[in-house]
Amino acid sequence: MRVFIRALDIKARRSILIGWSLPIVRVDDGTISLKSEIDWSPQDDLLASYNTKALHAIFNGCDIEQIMLISSCETAKEAWEIL
Repeated sequence: MRVFIRALDIKARRSILIGWSLPIVRVDDGTISLKSEIDWSPQDDLLASYNTKALHAIFNGCDIEQIMLISSCETAKEAWEIL
């Protein structure tokens, strides 16, 4: 599986190792909220795509019982750690 994910994209493998989180923005009052997907920068999009590639590869390598364990995961790192 590691080799398969590396073959897709080495940065997809890194998203499993270091994780990924939704982009955030600091509001004027100092609070932090999730950045609207429309406002994502090209870098935000790129990092999200690495996570998506890795998560897709993980799902494709699982049987139905494993998929049930990770079906609610939004990050490849989270799914990888469960398995």
